[in-house]
Amino acid sequence: MHSSLPNTLRGYLRDNTAPQHERLDRRMSGFDLTTRAGYARFLLVQYQARVGIEDWCALHCPPALRAPSGLPRLRADLADLERRLPSHSPMFSSEGDPVGVAYVLAGSTLGNTMIARQVRDSSSDLPLRFLDDPAAIAHWKLLQPLLKAAPDDTSADVLRGALDTFRHFTALAESAPDSSESLAA
Repeated sequence: MHSSLPNTLRGYLRDNTAPQHERLDRRMSGFDLTTRAGYARFLLVQYQARVGIEDWCALHCPPALRAPSGLPRLRADLADLERRLPSHSPMFSSEGDPVGVAYVLAGSTLGNTMIARQVRDSSSDLPLRFLDDPAAIAHWKLLQPLLKAAPDDTSADVLRGALDTFRHFTALAESAPDSSESLAA
C-alpha cells in the first residue's frame, strides 16, 4: 500500500505539500524585504500566523514537538520597525497530527535562514532577531529523526496537519497588503 510513498516522512510531506508551499512562497516573495514597509508586512504575517499556531501547539503538541516561540523575537523586530501589533490574530485549528504542524513551522526556519541572508545583503538597519533564531534551527534538527522515518499509517494525519498549517499562513499572506500599499505605523 505504501510502496508509492517516498522513503521518508519528510519526502512524503515535501511532495504532498509542494503546491501549497509554492503558493505561500509566491505570495511571501511579493513583499519587498529591502524596504522597512515590505519587511514589516512579512513580519506581521509571520506574527499573525504564529499566534494562532503557537496557541494550538500549546494545547495539542507534546513538548518535544513544540517549536520555540518566535513571538518574542517578532515583537522585538516589529517594535524596532515602529509597527503596532495587530489587536487580533486568527485562531488556528487542525484535526491533523501535530508532527505535520511542527514540520511546517520548523521547515520555515530553513527559509528564514535564506531570507536573513537576503535582508542582510540589502540593508544594514533591518532587525533580524526572528529570522536568525538559533533555537528554531536547533528545533529543526531535533525533528529530523521523526522526519527520516518511513511513512506509515499515520502519515495521512501528519499531512493534514501540514496542509492546515500552510493554509493558515497562506490565508494571512494573501490578505496582507502588497508592498506597494501603505502600511500605517
